[in-house]
Amino acid sequence: MLPEFLLSSACFALIYPLTGTVHARILGDLGARIPVSISIHTLCISQIARYIPGNLAQHLLRGGMLVRAGVPGKIATTSLLAEACIALGIAAAMSALALLIDFSDIGARSIVPLILICILLAVLAARVRARFATDSPNAGLGTLWTLIRPSTALVCAAVYAINYIVIGIGLYALVGSDSRNPGLLYLTGSFSVAWTAGFLAPGLPAGIGAREGVLLLLLSPYLGMPAAVTLTAAHRLSTLAGDVFALVLGLALQRMMKNR
Repeated sequence: MLPEFLLSSACFALIYPLTGTVHARILGDLGARIPVSISIHTLCISQIARYIPGNLAQHLLRGGMLVRAGVPGKIATTSLLAEACIALGIAAAMSALALLIDFSDIGARSIVPLILICILLAVLAARVRARFATDSPNAGLGTLWTLIRPSTALVCAAVYAINYIVIGIGLYALVGSDSRNPGLLYLTGSFSVAWTAGFLAPGLPAGIGAREGVLLLLLSPYLGMPAAVTLTAAHRLSTLAGDVFALVLGLALQRMMKNR
């Protein structure tokens, strides 16, 4: 069980450097170029604030760290909003595709078209949002959205799709060889739904409670309630360990930047 737990933790920790890398690209499009290492550092450090009740502390801390790194406040805010919208869009698309479509007879090869469809939906949503932002006479922050290139939106969408699949792989590893394993696609979709619920739930630190409730609802029909409870608890602990790994990476990057 320990190797599977560590794999799940590593999968969750991997999403932070991936997300930090594409966030630097968003900032670059908006006119605030910073090293990728700083973008990854701010995310790895600020994410631990997700465990503060209110569900806002991590965003405020991350925005403050970006401003301290030289990013104008308006650009920092816009970049975080854009990132959140892309993440939610991809989560919604993957949830619908993985949970509403029966992939049982298709197999793992369906992952590629799944990613492509999610990316297409995210890019279309981003372009529609940018169009409305341009047309609005009181667009405010929204006008900055038009500066985000389609290629950047495409890369961000792809990375977020990969993030969810990587986390799904970690969840799949925890299920192991259980004959009731519902499969990678279903597990990925289940986590996407659970993550969205935790992200939108008001006041819950790191979505604790909301995420677990959704996972139990979706997994218990396949695994049975006792096994689903065990899996959900193990996955929460593995994501907590992943957050700690990411924090250690952030502190290491901070030390490296100070020594330059």
